[in-house]
Amino acid sequence: MRYVVTVSSLTPGSGLTRYVFTLCEILIASGNEVYVLTTHDDSTISYERRELDTISTTIHLISLGSHGKLRKYIEEIRIIKRIKPDVIINNYNAVTQYILPFINKAIKIIHILHNDTNDFYRVASINRCKTDGWIAPTEMIAKHFNDYTSNKSSDKVVVIPHGVEETTLIERHNEKLEIVYTGVLYEHKGVKILPPIIRNLLDFGINLHFTIVGGGILDEWLRDQFADDIKNGIVTFTGVIDHDSVYKVMSKADIFLYPTHLDAFGLVIAEAMMNGMVPVVTNLAGITDNLIDNGKDGYLIEQDDINSFVEIIKSLACDKTILSRVGKAAHNKAKFNLSMQKMKENYIKYLNYCINNQICKRLI
Repeated sequence: MRYVVTVSSLTPGSGLTRYVFTLCEILIASGNEVYVLTTHDDSTISYERRELDTISTTIHLISLGSHGKLRKYIEEIRIIKRIKPDVIINNYNAVTQYILPFINKAIKIIHILHNDTNDFYRVASINRCKTDGWIAPTEMIAKHFNDYTSNKSSDKVVVIPHGVEETTLIERHNEKLEIVYTGVLYEHKGVKILPPIIRNLLDFGINLHFTIVGGGILDEWLRDQFADDIKNGIVTFTGVIDHDSVYKVMSKADIFLYPTHLDAFGLVIAEAMMNGMVPVVTNLAGITDNLIDNGKDGYLIEQDDINSFVEIIKSLACDKTILSRVGKAAHNKAKFNLSMQKMKENYIKYLNYCINNQICKRLI
């Protein structure tokens, strides 16, 4: 089968980017031909090519980032007609949704619901009658999308949770409390409260090292905020690094600090849990509370509540027994509930249903 995976852009370090790469792995492993089409930003094309090559050098990469809006519509129609795909999997890309009436009706169209916002649902419902199915990572996102569309497409929405690569738990023997943030450095990820959280912990006397993995528009601002701590070896910025390197950082760290305001599933949280880190993250109803049992395998904090973030991390720093127990519980939950293999099996099963013109409401 021939697949086209469309996405606005692949931002280094983002959960959406990691998801697209995982999807490509699933499709390639099943013997399919895969094209990745980006429409909004060609500044990261060398990164995209390099990362896709680690999956398979046979993956085709096409970028429309340098074209104007009208030209993008025309070019994508032309490309789709040339490639003649069997399936298009769209990841929050309005350009693709708008051109659906102008492409071959035999092509199956599947849209991935990546975030719980009306803007995501608006894009996903453009030319709704031309879309064959939607995949949501959580029950809550599926429900909210069905509410947004007045249940007009509810029979075509299926829930498939994301999966993460399984790892072996490594025992920690850190002299300093190792804290990590992984993700894009944008305001909606709550990164502006990272400096006061770390400063409060240091003022309390916590012996710590903080690693920031990722990049984004707030990179320079954060470096300025942590300037003295960087000089003193307390804070480290890795920039954007490959996925294997992210796992290496996670495998040695104690706490995953993630004060995000917005997420669809929390893929990076699941990865941190798989690596035995204790997640201390924002409480997002139907998302992070689906992943974490508060106090047992992680901690849920209300948005931007700096004091609560600080108090939980202080308590963990002062009781390594609890730190170890919660980290092991997080790893076990990820291992048994968030398997990459289960995600792969469900995707293959669902795609086969769509290709064969069958409705698949539930897989798990």
